[in-house]
Amino acid sequence: VKKRQYKSGFKTLKEAKEAEREFIISVQFSKSKELNFKTLVDDYLNHKFNKVEIITFNNNKREITKFILPSFEKKNVEDITRLDVRLWLDKLAKMNISIRYKNGIIQLFKSIFTHGRIFFNIQNDPCSFIELFKTKKSEVVKNIFWEVEEFKKFISVFDLDNENEYLWATFYTLLYWTGQRRGEIKALKF
Repeated sequence: VKKRQYKSGFKTLKEAKEAEREFIISVQFSKSKELNFKTLVDDYLNHKFNKVEIITFNNNKREITKFILPSFEKKNVEDITRLDVRLWLDKLAKMNISIRYKNGIIQLFKSIFTHGRIFFNIQNDPCSFIELFKTKKSEVVKNIFWEVEEFKKFISVFDLDNENEYLWATFYTLLYWTGQRRGEIKALKF
């Protein structure tokens, strides 16, 4: 059964599209009494679009598409169990990505459910038990510093008569002796 609604008086196309989106979501929600996870994700992304930088938005969208949706896309939000989430976390743990990146994905997943609780009054919270991954001691990167002799050996490889290599040698020398980052050195001006 199709459901139609006519409404006018919007000042901008953006307001009309927003009202249309809210209507579609309300129909889907009331029709099934349950909210599809994909619909929740779409609403979450639409809500975040104007609130974050475009790079952040695109990164979040890519992470959701690659790491979250394959496990939950076809499920209703109220049907997602703690076991489903634990199995997803087990898969995430086995992926060859950094702990920090995995934790960012988990935070994104939790944000989607928080959005659902605030705007759709969902009662299910299968991620309340989730803890972030802890960095294993074996994975902690130790600071590696070159001794002066090691650095001199590295710099000696550059041909200082070649203008391009002289530039790189200067760049690396500044990095070594000042401790600045690449971007900080690239931003230096005479």
